[in-house]
Amino acid sequence: MIKNAPFQAHTNRGILTLTIKNAKASLKDIYNILVKTSPIIRELLKGEDEHAFVKQGHILAFFCEDVAREAALNTFLHLRTEPNKDAKIKITVDADESVHFHNLYCEINMTLGELMAYLK
Repeated sequence: MIKNAPFQAHTNRGILTLTIKNAKASLKDIYNILVKTSPIIRELLKGEDEHAFVKQGHILAFFCEDVAREAALNTFLHLRTEPNKDAKIKITVDADESVHFHNLYCEINMTLGELMAYLK
């Protein structure tokens, strides 16, 4: 039946970068924000785990700008108690398109205080 046919989709690999300057954020904080935002490639997955990983990626499919917004939201949620509102936040997403003949790039560059004001 048609209703049982799989959805058509494509997956994109990309690079999500989060830079936080002048805040008390540790590498563990940055890792936790990034892993909450986007699936991180797992080179050591076994075959049965790959299916679940790819399926989850399609369920939570994001466009390039969606990934940047999600990273901004998770940064806000993780650092909202940070006292230094002048800390600089830079989020970049560079997505390799798997279907189209172009790649995508998105950037958010602001202070933590500006991010907090924008997301409140």
